[in-house]
Amino acid sequence: MEELVREEGEGPFRKTYIVGCGIYNMKMSREFITDAVDQAAALIEKEGSRAFGRIRDKAGPFVFLDTCVFVGTPDGIVLVDPAFPGVEGTNIIGFRDVNNKSVAVEYINTALKDGSGWVTYLWPKPGENNPRPRMSM
Repeated sequence: MEELVREEGEGPFRKTYIVGCGIYNMKMSREFITDAVDQAAALIEKEGSRAFGRIRDKAGPFVFLDTCVFVGTPDGIVLVDPAFPGVEGTNIIGFRDVNNKSVAVEYINTALKDGSGWVTYLWPKPGENNPRPRMSM
């Protein structure tokens, strides 16, 4: 599920972030993921980009098993991704999964239109190359 977060600031200085969390193990509850995203969003609303270090911390509360909270911008820049730190700073707006689904566009549009929601796509697990079904909030 992705959630739209607006950081502190006024007018053109106000920053907007998309906060999400993907799961591979579909047995993990949606409530657990929703809670993790809500907590990360609240932290960003309070601390702004200073919260990114805590969200990125693999020993912290936002990284668990093969699931983690990620943060991006509405234009597709990955700001925080503990599972794939090499993509941080990269624009993934043009990324398509093996089924040709425009993943970033879909989750960004969901967050901007609905405020939050779930998106399904194929994405490799951390440390693997083969895409697997993933659901993100």
